[in-house]
This record gives sequence, structure tokens and C-alpha cells, in this order.
Amino acid sequence: MTLLLSVVIPTKNEQENVAPLVERLHAALRGLPYEIVFVDDSDDETPQAIRGLAGSYPVRLIARSGKERSGGLAGAVVEGMKRSEGEYICVLDADLQHPPDQIQGLLIKAREGEADMVIASRYRQGGSPEGLDGWRRNAISRACKWLAHVLLLGADRRLSDPLSGFFLVRRSLVASSNLRPIGYKIGLEILVRLQPRQVAEMPYEFAVRQSGRSKASLREGAVFLAHLLRLRREVPRPRSLPQSGSLAVEGKQGSDGAATLSLREYVIAKLKGSTTFVKFAIVGSLGYLVNQFFLFLVYDSPVLWFLPAKGTSVTILFVTYTDVRLLIAIVAGVEAAILSNFFWHNIWTFTDRTERLPMPLRFVTFHLTSIGSPIISGTTVAILAPRFGVNVYLANSLGIALGMFCNWVWNAQVIWRKGKEPL
Repeated sequence: MTLLLSVVIPTKNEQENVAPLVERLHAALRGLPYEIVFVDDSDDETPQAIRGLAGSYPVRLIARSGKERSGGLAGAVVEGMKRSEGEYICVLDADLQHPPDQIQGLLIKAREGEADMVIASRYRQGGSPEGLDGWRRNAISRACKWLAHVLLLGADRRLSDPLSGFFLVRRSLVASSNLRPIGYKIGLEILVRLQPRQVAEMPYEFAVRQSGRSKASLREGAVFLAHLLRLRREVPRPRSLPQSGSLAVEGKQGSDGAATLSLREYVIAKLKGSTTFVKFAIVGSLGYLVNQFFLFLVYDSPVLWFLPAKGTSVTILFVTYTDVRLLIAIVAGVEAAILSNFFWHNIWTFTDRTERLPMPLRFVTFHLTSIGSPIISGTTVAILAPRFGVNVYLANSLGIALGMFCNWVWNAQVIWRKGKEPL
């Protein structure tokens, strides 16, 4: 009998979860020709637990060790996909946070809509990210989703959960593909590298982990950023795009019969003509010059003769400043640069933005964002240099780049956000 579905599950130290997961899968998929493929990187008794289930359920185990474990969780999924036999492949985690009883819904949506990929979304109406552990994990998840849109998918929000680890794909899409993921965001790897023509989403509620420990960590966050940058660097941009066609997540044709642009092609076509970031960088450079000018004007120029002399100390709120004139110069330079940047962003950089915040709120928010940028930069240096041994100047450069990037994203997406295009 030809298999309709292969369920690929990467595991690492999930011995307490595999038995209840397989039981729930069997109940949810009863009547369907399916298989369960575990790809295991565990150091505990998880492989033995899986082997114990093989006699009662259609379970296969791929146990990896040593260098075979390259690519992390996403690499395990790719290995499982290569050895799967079903017409469709469903990927989910072993921690019971992805509900097995929704797999048939993903399958029905794929077959009825002829979708190449169906993503289970925590952020669609009717879904929920409740299983994320606390507000920090929730905020990090949304920030990572935001980064993926900005770096790879653009500002379009029709794909609400491109980082979901619970999805279904046609095996023909991935069978002969050259996927090279690192970390754990295999769904994003498929979206960007393979650019499936038809993508659909279905809401689901992300459940609370019942046992075991989450694999999320600072190291995994760094791997995720490396994965984003690799995709940004390696995936070729199309040289030319069709002149007609419309974006449709489900992949329909345009009214004129022309082929629909894929999501990524559509975004690239829009970004090609965009000069907003270039303007942002020019204004930031001008702000640097303004800052230097006011630093000189206040600290070294004789024009402001009435200010305290250099080296004059003063105590403010129990803190002694050994050179109050330098303090005044720094504050004046920073504030002048902020005012200059705000003025030019408002009348030049973001003139096409239709959903700006009200002027007073825009002004206050911009100030707070500008103050946050050096905090991000300084924190990056403080973490990378002493804790990870990164060269101070390299760490400072990375901190400045990260601060500028966060500043850009916040300005472009919140303070001067662009109106949504009609679907």
C-alpha cells in the first residue's frame, strides 16, 4: 500500500514524551496509511523507548551520533524527509506542544487547496502561542518572526508564522532539494530556498510542554541569526520578474491568467525600488556630523564663553562629574543629532508612510528609540568581549550594527509604519 503520510519527528532527550505522542498520533491518524519516522540525537533512553513502540505502531527510528548530528534539529528533519515514503510529510516536535489531532486538518487543506506547504500558525486568528514559557519567550518568538520578515520575507504579513515547527509539505517538493539548515527553523529554510508556489496556513493552539526541558537557549538564538544571514547570503535573487501577476498565499493565478509571483519574488520586486534604508543611513551619517559639531561647539569653541570652564567638577544627585562642560557637550551633541534625525526622517526618509504615529507620540518614541540604540551597542560589547572573548573592536562594530538595525526596524515598522496593502 502506498503511504499517504509520513510524520517526521526530531527528538533529543524526549524519552518521557514519545509513548504518549505515538498513542495520540495513532488515534488521530486511524484509518490513514501513515508512518512515523523518529530522527533521534538523544543521549538518554529515548532510542530504547522508540524501539519499544515499533512492534505495535508503524514507527521507524533513525538514530544519529557524532558528526551525523550536524545541522541540529533542522538537520534531523532533513534526514527524516529523505528517508520518508509518504506522499505528504508532516513535521512536528516530540514535546506534545504540537497537537497531533490537527494533522488531518493540515492534510485536508493541502489536498483540497493543492497547496505545496501548509503551515500550522500560532498567530492566525483562532490560534494561540500560549505554550511559550512566559512573556520573555513570547517576546523573543515575535522578535525572531519580525527579523525573518525584515531580512527574508519583507514587511508583508500574510504569512503569520514563518518560523512554525509544525507544518506539512509535499514530499515531491523536498525530495531532490538541497536544503542546508542550521538550528531548528526548517520551515523557514523550505520557504526561502524552495519557494513553494502555493502556501496555506491553519491556526492552532501551541500547548504547554508537559515534561522534559525546552531546547531554547542563547546559543540557539545565535544559531538562528546565523541561519538568517546564511539564507540572506546564499539564496539567489531573480534577475527579472514577470510584469503582471498578483500575490496570493494560496498561489492562485492573476485575473489575466499570468503566473502568480511567489511571496518572496513579490517582496524582492518591491524592495528593489525602495531607497528608504539608504535614506535612513544618510540621515544617520548626517546626525553623526551634527553630533560632532555640537560637541566641538560646546566643549572647544570660545563662542559659549559663559559655560563652566573645562575641568570644572560638579555633584548632581550624589554623583560627581569631573568635567561638567564635557557632560553638557555630550548631552547637547546627542540631543542635536536626535532632533536632526527626527526632522529629516519626518520630511524625507519616511514621506511615503501613511500610518505614522501622532506627532507628539512620534517625537517621544523616536527619542526613546535613539537612546536605546547606544544601550544595545554597549550591552553587546559588555557580553561578547568579556564572556566570549570577542575582540573589543569587533564586538563594538557588531554592537553598533545591531543597534542601527534595531533602530531602523523600530522606526520603519512602528514610528513611521507603512499602510498595509489590500489582500
